[in-house]
Amino acid sequence: MRKLFYILVIILLSNISSFSQNHSWDQIQYQNSTIHDAVISPVPMTVPRFYVKSEQLITRIEVIDLLGKTIYVMKPHNYTFEPIEVNLPPCKKGIYFVKITFDDNTYIIKKTIYR
Repeated sequence: MRKLFYILVIILLSNISSFSQNHSWDQIQYQNSTIHDAVISPVPMTVPRFYVKSEQLITRIEVIDLLGKTIYVMKPHNYTFEPIEVNLPPCKKGIYFVKITFDDNTYIIKKTIYR
């Protein structure tokens, strides 16, 4: 069963990296916007908390596990260019994807690791 899981993860990651603009393992991302970007820190996380910083206004942050299940959704209460703190609920260590949606409804997807 564990072997099947690892094979599935490899297939999923190889499909995601084929859509990404940067094929580096630590920089997997997908963008439907060529003008917006954001930075997630720290990567990797040692506690289930990270910060998102962008020069564009962020309207929504979603954290998605490898199986495609959304485990956390955040809508910032006020528009700000300051770093946004994201405190995840208790979750397993592993790889997660962060979908960051901007005020013009474009989004990017970045990868983070919880160790």
